[in-house]
Amino acid sequence: QGLNRLGLPWVVLLAAALSGCWLAAAGAAAGWDYPASLVLKQSVERALNPWHHQAPWYYFLGIFWSDGLPFSLLLVPMIAPLIRGKGWKEPGALFPLVWMAVYLLVFSLSGGKRSVYILPLFPAMALVLAYGLANFQLQRWPVAGLRRVLLFLAAFFPGLFVAALLMAPPKLGPAVPWLAAGAALLTAGALIAWFLSGRGRVLSGAVALAASCLAFSAVTLWPLARHLGGTKTPRAVVARVAAVLERGGTRAVYP
Repeated sequence: QGLNRLGLPWVVLLAAALSGCWLAAAGAAAGWDYPASLVLKQSVERALNPWHHQAPWYYFLGIFWSDGLPFSLLLVPMIAPLIRGKGWKEPGALFPLVWMAVYLLVFSLSGGKRSVYILPLFPAMALVLAYGLANFQLQRWPVAGLRRVLLFLAAFFPGLFVAALLMAPPKLGPAVPWLAAGAALLTAGALIAWFLSGRGRVLSGAVALAASCLAFSAVTLWPLARHLGGTKTPRAVVARVAAVLERGGTRAVYP
């Protein structure tokens, strides 16, 4: 009844129709071998009889927690209130929880696994977090567990920075200031969120943590990617290859 109330049967049909339109347009533009390969080989065969990227069934559980940091950890203090108060039955929680469960189940059953397969899990996680944080903000749920997780994050980020220093090869030495700045930003975001949640401003604290993550991307991830090499996007590679081809040269790609 809950799934029917959410309108999922109609959503599934609409999603299939939109995908069909995209595949039809791709076939009309690039030939029908392309959508056929996409559906049969890259989807059905890759799921039932994968030829590489083999991983155990629990692989995506670890990817979900690690790639979703720091926000995936905020789900922990929400688990007990969701179960105890049957909050998971409310549409605000039921829809994203079903969304997450379906993705984890379907892709965990396949033998071939890549981290990018479950990227659509994270919008669903954001919806669950929004539901839970609203309940904390309205004082329907006790905030003590959330504050403990935020305090743990405030200690976790400096520890992760130290671990990165110990594990990084010497050639990454110039990246240390960027890593330090990123750790400081994330730690500050977690501490601000912890402080504000103790003052009853849970949503403001979540915004502060999100802002620190955005700043981390700009201050640390972008410079670090540029430092590691100029081939993190296809653009630079294509520009060099195009110059060779325009002069009449040839290039081959090896897997």
